[in-house]
Amino acid sequence: MGQVLSGTPYDCLTAPIAGVRIMLREANGLLEYLGSIKEPKFEEKLTFASIFDAGSGAEVELRKVASLLEMSMKFVAQEFLRANIARFMMAGAPTDVAADAVAAHAAETFVAGKTGARYGLAEGRQSDAQQTALKVYDTTEGTAALLVLDTDYKLVRQFSWTFIELLVDDWAGKTIRVGEGVTADTAYHYLKLAHAKINPLTKPERAVSGVLQIVSKTGQNMELVFNKAVLAGGGNFNLQTKEFSNMDFELTLQDDSAANPTAPFGELRIYGYDNAGGALI
Repeated sequence: MGQVLSGTPYDCLTAPIAGVRIMLREANGLLEYLGSIKEPKFEEKLTFASIFDAGSGAEVELRKVASLLEMSMKFVAQEFLRANIARFMMAGAPTDVAADAVAAHAAETFVAGKTGARYGLAEGRQSDAQQTALKVYDTTEGTAALLVLDTDYKLVRQFSWTFIELLVDDWAGKTIRVGEGVTADTAYHYLKLAHAKINPLTKPERAVSGVLQIVSKTGQNMELVFNKAVLAGGGNFNLQTKEFSNMDFELTLQDDSAANPTAPFGELRIYGYDNAGGALI
């Protein structure tokens, strides 16, 4: 199970001595570690074009030439960093939202069911005073009326959230409004906790550059430095306890011939062995 970390980007000094590390740069930012990586594997995809010789009167295939090259790496990021969550969710950078003890939300309506039906507020984290200030009003034409607390309904706090629970069938099928004020038509108040906000699926393509470090005590130590790639959440974000915080990613290298004609897919640096058992990189 991955660690739950917070704060600044992952420190390379605490990264695995043997394994894989990934540092990425987005836009004009600096390199950031993605944290512990597991199950890394390269995939090379080739499309071949056949070369034929028809000089003898019959087509003879001379050779096949790779015409389309693509290399990608799939891996699982284990650190529950908010930047990794944003990357997996294809979102922009997280935005910090300040706490607000008197945040306001517009009055809400719902169509009532029968006795026992519960309806949670859109923003239901409330103090006792904020919950007490709520009013519940029937807005149905011809029968408009204020519902009576503990007679027509009760307020229930479940998992720190406010719910309206109906106590009689009289209001079934009617449109009910919840808010503040005599007719529950003004905004109600709630507790907004400080948090980091992301908006999923708003950044469908994440262009990156970076460094892939392949670290070994007994094998080849290597670094792949690349200038153009796309990172995508390529699979699962498992919420089961054993695999919690593991996020599947795919990093696809792109042809950067225009800017780097001699190394269009990056540069692999092989540092060799360290027979003393220490890490070279």
